[in-house]
Amino acid sequence: FDNAGGPRPEFILNKTPWTKANILVVGDNFGCGSSREHAVWGMRQLGIDACIGTSFAGIFYDNARKNGLALPIISPETRDLLLQAAGNGTEITIDLNGRRLTTGNISAPFEMDDATQTALIQGRNDTLDTLEHADAIRDYEAGLNSEMRVSVNK
Repeated sequence: FDNAGGPRPEFILNKTPWTKANILVVGDNFGCGSSREHAVWGMRQLGIDACIGTSFAGIFYDNARKNGLALPIISPETRDLLLQAAGNGTEITIDLNGRRLTTGNISAPFEMDDATQTALIQGRNDTLDTLEHADAIRDYEAGLNSEMRVSVNK
């Protein structure tokens, strides 16, 4: 966005056919220097559902997983083919169940850890997982409160 808050016409995602893009094909070690969750939140607010790349910064990867941003990991060769296809505006499909990317005549596998794959398929996140155990957490905390006694000697 520009200083007035309007879209910058020269920015690639503000150009046709990429105005409705929800998948980014990204470079190596993507997310390096983006240790705060705000980087992922901003992408999600823009409608980005996935970033496809060869590698991701560790903290960025974890924040993405926690916030439902898919990060399929592919080979450099596949990335180059996808960049070429994306440059033509060709749509890319991510099959989470089969761990496969397709676009045009390209079909390639991707890597993703099992826990992240399951969370994305089921629409799960850390907050929902914690809320499932709310009763157990309350019971535990109630026990702590009764066991914790503080005495102050004067």
